[in-house]
Amino acid sequence: MPFINKDVYFTHLFLQYNIDNVLICGHVQYGEYARQCLLEMKPTHKTLLYISEPVNNMNTYKYSQLGIENNEFDILFGCINHDPKNNRFKYPLYVFTSKISDITMLARFEATNLYVKELTDEEILAKSYCTLIARWDPGNTRTCIANYLVDLGDITRPSLLFNNCPIEETERLDAMGKHNYLKEFKFNICPENYDYGNVPGYITEKLMDCCLGGAIPVYAGSIDEYDRKVFNMNRVLFYNSKDPDSIQRVFSTVAILLNDPDKFLEFYRQPVFCDTAYETIELLKRDSHDMMKSWK
Repeated sequence: MPFINKDVYFTHLFLQYNIDNVLICGHVQYGEYARQCLLEMKPTHKTLLYISEPVNNMNTYKYSQLGIENNEFDILFGCINHDPKNNRFKYPLYVFTSKISDITMLARFEATNLYVKELTDEEILAKSYCTLIARWDPGNTRTCIANYLVDLGDITRPSLLFNNCPIEETERLDAMGKHNYLKEFKFNICPENYDYGNVPGYITEKLMDCCLGGAIPVYAGSIDEYDRKVFNMNRVLFYNSKDPDSIQRVFSTVAILLNDPDKFLEFYRQPVFCDTAYETIELLKRDSHDMMKSWK
């Protein structure tokens, strides 16, 4: 199975099918030369673009975006909308990077719902206020909300973006893992790098990581009909980085919850995942599996 560049993420997903007539394209180094190679091989190969980055928003991926606009790919795959009839297959990053593809997803979802439900009042209220774990903020989706929420308490920032922690805290995060670390917090600022201009259906691992940690997500990004069957939307605080009113609404909601323990406890104990979460992800995986098997 040929790859147009060496940096296609999660190559094991494709290699297991041992297909020779498919050209897999990642976007990390998908430049002009790679695009020319793709066009030359297109008559004899099916072409697939694996999307896991905001290709519409970053100049690094301009040839990926150009290929999408010009319909140069037979298949679009990854962090996109799910539309098999038009050869679009949603296989979001949260299936990979949240490590739920190699364990029983149903058990993980049920355990998380049980975790937030069975914690004592004291355990929930003793959690730290909020954390922001990110390397950068290219779309200003994190800074715009953090500048508001910091007025309600200190935001723990152990990663590169606005780091305010000693090295020991960063090391503790690395040792514990993100999901366990997030269990120590009430809220987690976890938007996509961009919440505007992405391809339809774009979602990565950020919301899933927060949910598996039990923290209340403060999230900006697009949610489609499939994501709504995975995540309980009533437990997510949504904002739009380009809409100051939505940021103010989230600020007001967080302030109310912090000042009313009973309301916070009720909000926190809501199910994190929908009853349809497992079957929805299995549907997405099955459709992708069937598509790749059909190539042989």
